[in-house]
Amino acid sequence: MTDSKLLFEESHQQRVVHLVLNSPANLNAMDLEMAAAFREATQTLQGRPDCRALVIRGRGRAFSAGGDLEMLRLKASRSTEQNEREMMEFYSSFLGLRDLGIPLVCALHGHVVGAGFCFAAACDLRVGDTSTLLAAPFTRLALHPGMGGSYFLPRVFGPDVARELMLTGRRMGAEEAFRRGFLCRLSEPEALSEDLDSVLTSLLKSAPEATRALLSTEREAQKSDLARALQRESQEQAQCYARPEFLQGITALQNKRQPPWQ
Repeated sequence: MTDSKLLFEESHQQRVVHLVLNSPANLNAMDLEMAAAFREATQTLQGRPDCRALVIRGRGRAFSAGGDLEMLRLKASRSTEQNEREMMEFYSSFLGLRDLGIPLVCALHGHVVGAGFCFAAACDLRVGDTSTLLAAPFTRLALHPGMGGSYFLPRVFGPDVARELMLTGRRMGAEEAFRRGFLCRLSEPEALSEDLDSVLTSLLKSAPEATRALLSTEREAQKSDLARALQRESQEQAQCYARPEFLQGITALQNKRQPPWQ
């Protein structure tokens, strides 16, 4: 792949593929260009039966700051029907990696926010360093959660913690994320690559067909509930884009000031 928003690397004798979010200037915010790159990556990896694990990580100071704000602002000028359709396509561009049947491992550092946080929750394993800072501040932007957040966050944190994170938008530090089981390894920044390598080495000791079967069982059990959650999220986000408070929230954030309801 040549798309600059997503780099394609390999390790462990080409048995592990790394997808590197490559938009560090805006903290790897997820936009349409990055979504297209993820769709291309999924298509490429469908023809790679030798790939045993997939790592997703980010260049620069953060894993991902979530959805690109200018992309979201443009939603206010489109119809509810178009926004609903486009949000479903956007979610599937990233979450389509789950259909590959191989373990998805997120290597996290810095800000892991909004859609980036929800995407990390959709992966199978997560390692992170002590700079990792998680947040799902959708409602602070006058938005309903998306990218499967309403489904995945309760699964990894439990419903009460997930509800609190989504209702308040508060930040969760790396130590709490590790204590709550969101991170399977917590590293100092200089040791993150080594700990990631340790997790990958352990994964590669498992038989590939048995691993695929296990993931298939889990994915199949989740399929209908996840599909319903994504459909509901796309509908609710489309409704949010049409409300005046959404533009107020986006404008306030871009201008680094508080929205009127605060």
